[in-house]
Amino acid sequence: MTETEEERRIGRGHLGFAKMMRIVRRDDYRCQHCQKKLQDNEVEFDHIIPVSKGGSSEEHNIRLTCFDCNRDKSDEYVP
Repeated sequence: MTETEEERRIGRGHLGFAKMMRIVRRDDYRCQHCQKKLQDNEVEFDHIIPVSKGGSSEEHNIRLTCFDCNRDKSDEYVP
Protein backbone atom coordinates (compact mmCIF):
# COMPACT_ATOMS: atom_id res chain seq x y z
CA MET A 1 0.00 0.00 0.00
CA THR A 2 1.35 3.43 -0.89
CA GLU A 3 0.47 6.63 0.85
CA THR A 4 -1.25 9.42 -0.99
CA GLU A 5 0.01 12.99 -1.03
CA GLU A 6 -2.85 13.88 1.32
CA GLU A 7 -1.86 11.17 3.83
CA ARG A 8 1.78 12.25 3.68
CA ARG A 9 0.80 15.87 4.40
CA ILE A 10 -1.32 14.81 7.39
CA GLY A 11 1.44 12.58 8.83
CA ARG A 12 4.09 15.27 8.59
CA GLY A 13 1.91 17.95 10.06
CA HIS A 14 1.58 21.43 8.67
CA LEU A 15 4.43 23.69 9.74
CA GLY A 16 2.63 26.97 9.33
CA PHE A 17 4.26 30.26 8.43
CA ALA A 18 4.94 31.41 12.01
CA LYS A 19 6.67 28.13 12.92
CA MET A 20 8.73 28.18 9.71
CA MET A 21 9.90 31.73 10.44
CA ARG A 22 10.90 30.81 14.01
CA ILE A 23 12.98 27.91 12.68
CA VAL A 24 14.61 30.08 9.98
CA ARG A 25 15.53 32.74 12.54
CA ARG A 26 16.71 30.20 15.11
CA ASP A 27 19.00 28.56 12.52
CA ASP A 28 20.13 31.95 11.16
CA TYR A 29 19.34 31.08 7.53
CA ARG A 30 22.15 28.48 7.60
CA CYS A 31 22.19 24.85 6.57
CA GLN A 32 22.67 22.94 9.81
CA HIS A 33 24.92 20.39 8.07
CA CYS A 34 27.32 22.39 5.87
CA GLN A 35 26.69 25.88 7.38
CA LYS A 36 26.01 27.41 3.95
CA LYS A 37 24.09 30.71 4.18
CA LEU A 38 20.72 30.12 2.46
CA GLN A 39 18.58 32.45 0.37
CA ASP A 40 14.80 32.36 0.84
CA ASN A 41 14.35 30.12 -2.20
CA GLU A 42 17.03 27.65 -0.99
CA VAL A 43 15.57 26.93 2.45
CA GLU A 44 14.48 23.35 3.12
CA PHE A 45 13.07 22.03 6.36
CA ASP A 46 14.49 18.72 7.56
CA HIS A 47 13.14 16.43 10.25
CA ILE A 48 16.07 15.47 12.50
CA ILE A 49 14.32 12.23 13.39
CA PRO A 50 12.45 11.34 10.17
CA VAL A 51 8.67 11.05 10.26
CA SER A 52 9.10 7.52 8.88
CA LYS A 53 11.09 6.67 12.03
CA GLY A 54 8.56 8.19 14.42
CA GLY A 55 9.78 11.80 14.46
CA SER A 56 7.37 14.68 15.01
CA SER A 57 6.87 17.98 13.23
CA GLU A 58 7.57 19.95 16.39
CA GLU A 59 10.10 22.80 16.19
CA HIS A 60 12.72 20.92 18.20
CA ASN A 61 12.76 18.14 15.54
CA ILE A 62 13.06 20.42 12.48
CA ARG A 63 16.12 22.22 11.18
CA LEU A 64 17.16 24.09 8.06
CA THR A 65 19.18 22.36 5.38
CA CYS A 66 20.22 23.09 1.83
CA PHE A 67 18.89 20.94 -1.01
CA ASP A 68 22.05 18.84 -1.32
CA CYS A 69 22.38 18.07 2.39
CA ASN A 70 18.69 17.25 2.72
CA ARG A 71 18.85 14.79 -0.20
CA ASP A 72 22.05 13.19 1.08
CA LYS A 73 20.44 12.49 4.44
CA SER A 74 17.35 10.78 2.97
CA ASP A 75 15.39 9.09 5.78
CA GLU A 76 18.28 8.43 8.13
CA TYR A 77 18.81 9.92 11.56
CA VAL A 78 21.82 12.24 11.34
CA PRO A 79 22.26 14.33 14.52
